Amino acid sequence: ALSAYQRAAQIIDAADTTCNVPWELIAAIGRVESNHGQYAGNTLNDQGVSVPGVFGPQLNGRNGTQAIMDTDGGQLDHDTVFDRAVGPMQFIPSTWSSVKVDADGDGQRNPQDIDDASLASGVYLCSGDDDLSSRAGQEASVFRYNHSRAYVDLVLRIMEAYSQGDYTAIPSGTYGGTIFSPSYSSAIKTRQHKAKQQHSSSSTGGSTTTGGTTGGTTGGNTGGSTGGGVTLPGGDGGS
Repeated sequence: ALSAYQRAAQIIDAADTTCNVPWELIAAIGRVESNHGQYAGNTLNDQGVSVPGVFGPQLNGRNGTQAIMDTDGGQLDHDTVFDRAVGPMQFIPSTWSSVKVDADGDGQRNPQDIDDASLASGVYLCSGDDDLSSRAGQEASVFRYNHSRAYVDLVLRIMEAYSQGDYTAIPSGTYGGTIFSPSYSSAIKTRQHKAKQQHSSSSTGGSTTTGGTTGGTTGGNTGGSTGGGVTLPGGDGGS
């Protein structure tokens, strides 16, 4: 997970030199969304894929969720009635269709693959005009990821802890999920194209492991109920 976050930031920052997204920000989102792909008993296999698969709650308008009817025929989320957020970074299928990338060169664009999902998150975070090296830019980009101030505060608090080398005592979050905003369509597609170009010409190749899973096994019961420790509003499809 750690190498996936670091490589995603490296690729997207090289593709879009105005974005400056820190890997710790991508990692913090991964922590809140799925405990780095480990939610509900999942594990990351040797290819970085969450097994058996991370699926958010059914977005049926209940329990604080926004109602989102099925957009992918159940192909990604196994639900043909409503959408569910999928993968370590919890992309709603319609969002994934706009930002999906093959970050590890395996010929697949898999939202359950933390390599692909991390780079897609970088594409999404950099879809605005914000400089993510600044606090204001970080707040704006994370708010675009999930329209909740509580979510923004939680993610940035974890990012700061990671930046200081503190990977313990991190509070568990809850599923956020992302809803694609059509106003960012052109920007996302441009950055996605740049990211693909940069990745194909990058010499980084495979993963460079520098410490294993970022969050380790600390931080509470992300494998438990969706509430996990911090309950966030469901304004952007979250629970």
